Amino acid sequence: MKWWRLVALTPALIGPVVQTQTLHPAVVGSLGCGETVSGLITSSTPSHGGYQAGENAFTLIVPGAGTSSLVTLSTCNSTFDVVVRIFDIHMTNQIAYCHNCGRVVCGSQEYFSLILPAGSYNIMVEGFQIATGRYSLTADCGPIPAPQGNITCGSTITGTTSGGISVLGHSSPEHSFRVTVPPNSGRQIVTFDSCGSTFDTILRVYDQNFTQQITVCDDCGPCGLKAVMSALLEPGDYMLVIEGFRAQSGRYSLSVDCDPAPLTVSGSYQGNIVCGQIFDGSTFLGVHNVGGSAREVHYGFEVPDETAGERTITFSTCGSHFDTLLSIFSGDDLRRQFASCDDCGVCGSRATLTRILPPGNYSVVIEGFDGVNGMYQLEMLCGANNT
Repeated sequence: MKWWRLVALTPALIGPVVQTQTLHPAVVGSLGCGETVSGLITSSTPSHGGYQAGENAFTLIVPGAGTSSLVTLSTCNSTFDVVVRIFDIHMTNQIAYCHNCGRVVCGSQEYFSLILPAGSYNIMVEGFQIATGRYSLTADCGPIPAPQGNITCGSTITGTTSGGISVLGHSSPEHSFRVTVPPNSGRQIVTFDSCGSTFDTILRVYDQNFTQQITVCDDCGPCGLKAVMSALLEPGDYMLVIEGFRAQSGRYSLSVDCDPAPLTVSGSYQGNIVCGQIFDGSTFLGVHNVGGSAREVHYGFEVPDETAGERTITFSTCGSHFDTLLSIFSGDDLRRQFASCDDCGVCGSRATLTRILPPGNYSVVIEGFDGVNGMYQLEMLCGANNT
């Protein structure tokens, strides 16, 4: 499994979230599309957040009005281990984090793409832990790629990514398709299945404009390296991307099936999550049923009875934008709580909850501390069975 995440104005590049309330790095210049800036980070460069190493910040300007661009950032000519963070213009939200996350085109340096709406952002360049040296940062902007076609519920499409181009994700070529959940159908549990493919696949779902990543899946589902994932979607249009792990490409078979969402579950229900899957979303869209005064969302998950043994399950909200709490309940009725977690794990106020669970059906709930709501990222990781 790779630890790279593409973002579309979401916290989808996993990494430590800076506590931005006290982050005030000096903006030393601006960076436009097609431009390169360079500088020197030394042991005396001030550090205002992130790692112990000092940092420089630049204002990135993405042109356009009401549009989005595919922005590619590169630190390929830098001389030390560089970390790149992207914030909104006010330095109040960390949008993306990149450390050893990019395409394999320039060794250990960063080379990655993300989709950003037109506007101004702040980019922070720092050393990993205490690393220092000379950096070079280049920004390029281009159009968002057009989809290869449309795919609807109940249909299957085949093709090959071999010989294609790569503009999103890793160095592997990718194909994208517009997916339509029929109007007046109500919320649907949509399953994306690449089992019939010939290579290690990764699946991503975005909104129709590529401005919000909804979920991403690598090595999840019953087909090993061929990704299978589900998402709870409202009627409308979405973008589905299929790509290969690292530089892999090949023939794919991609099917989409839709089933009505259960009517008996709480309004906070957002679908099911499986090992290796990531969901991005907002608790502002949830409801308040359990826990504190904040709104919450929840996902169902299963610990399968494969060997009649317990399994170590971890839920991480490290990429979220607010102080999160996690809880695990039995079944989907949110009545019997197994575990809860606030400020636990390695990401400070962004909770990471690990528990050993017996086979069965569960729900994981994410909410904010002290009534706070915000953008979250939830990842499910599964360890070996404990027999």
